[in-house]
Amino acid sequence: MDAWLQGLWVDFNKFLTRMGDYLPNVVGAVVILLAAWLLGRIFRYISMRLLRALDGLFERLFTRGALAQLRIPPWAVRLVGGLIFWIIMLIGLVMATRVLDIPLATRWLDNLLNYVPTVFAVVVIIVAGVLASILLRDLVTTGTSAAGMRQARQLGIAVQVIALAIAATVGLDEIGIDVDLLIAIIAVVLAAGAGGLALAFGLGARSFVANVLAARHVARLYRSGETVGIDGMQGVIVSIGPTFVIIGADEGVVAVPAKLFMDQISLSVTVSEDDGS
Repeated sequence: MDAWLQGLWVDFNKFLTRMGDYLPNVVGAVVILLAAWLLGRIFRYISMRLLRALDGLFERLFTRGALAQLRIPPWAVRLVGGLIFWIIMLIGLVMATRVLDIPLATRWLDNLLNYVPTVFAVVVIIVAGVLASILLRDLVTTGTSAAGMRQARQLGIAVQVIALAIAATVGLDEIGIDVDLLIAIIAVVLAAGAGGLALAFGLGARSFVANVLAARHVARLYRSGETVGIDGMQGVIVSIGPTFVIIGADEGVVAVPAKLFMDQISLSVTVSEDDGS
């Protein structure tokens, strides 16, 4: 019995000796993790403050126009701050496992740490893509609304979706995913959309272009102050604009599309002195 107790006491002393030798490593790992946690919170706070300050700068600089919508959304601020915090914590974990001499965990965390620059780049690309898509949407919507297009909002949303798709494609390619098929799909969609817009613009602008060309010919045939007859109406040409001919008739001032002078027979009326008196 005494031999058994003595052997147990010897094993317990060996255990305490090993724990005493390993205790500094444990304390060092804990200190490293606490320092990483503290640094992560500090840098997260600094990065979020900087992004909010940048958002405030945008608000003061861009007060009018489409750039007035350029803002850094709160979710992007929290995302960047959280990413910086966990990157620092991951570095702390790697250092702690090395201090604790845990090779398997160290190798696994090292491999994970190698992906951090790629993940950070992808997050930056996605955030920048979202901000750019919002800015492009507002620019297109504002511009097309000013031009009088009814589908201004839908066109702005379409541009935003395309910008987001491009940002997602770049992000996936940065990770290493094959995006050739996605690029081909986006190219087909863009080509189809551009062709549709060109066709719609061509059909819609056909009348406008015809009036512009006709106005140039009318300006060569007639002068302001000359009396003309067109479409059963007679009056004095007040002015010849880019697309319309302004005629002062008995009914009042009439804007006649210049194309009408090319499609119909127009008459230059010579007013006699007796009629003018």
